[in-house]
Amino acid sequence: MLAITRNEHGLVILGVEAKVDEIFGPLLGDKRTDATKGELERITYLERELGCSSPLADSIRYQLLHRTVSAILTARAFHAGIAVMLVQSFSPDSRWREDFEAFSAAISSKRVTDDLYEVELGGSPRLIIGWCKGAQEFLSVELPSAL
Repeated sequence: MLAITRNEHGLVILGVEAKVDEIFGPLLGDKRTDATKGELERITYLERELGCSSPLADSIRYQLLHRTVSAILTARAFHAGIAVMLVQSFSPDSRWREDFEAFSAAISSKRVTDDLYEVELGGSPRLIIGWCKGAQEFLSVELPSAL
């Protein structure tokens, strides 16, 4: 999900990646194996958007990289001062948290709280990435159709 929101500082772009037990897509190493020139250029572009001066490790999950940069680019397009990429985990044991932590470390984020990190991009927007735990009861809620 990608939402345009507002707080006291102005527009905020909020990208949410909700998970239960599924992984964050392929590893960068897997994406790079047998990649076309265009695919490699895309990965390099995404890394540069996050301020990486060298390639991210092959053990980083591509989906975290892509979703984070999507929030940044959308924030720029809407002149939002803040971009947020939030993982909402419905896993009872926070599966794949270690992938999120590895990604956070790889992009030199600074811990703000136990679950929120700020990434210095050297300009606008301000980037926040985070992990939150979704309530288990919402995994089985049936919502009435709006149609």
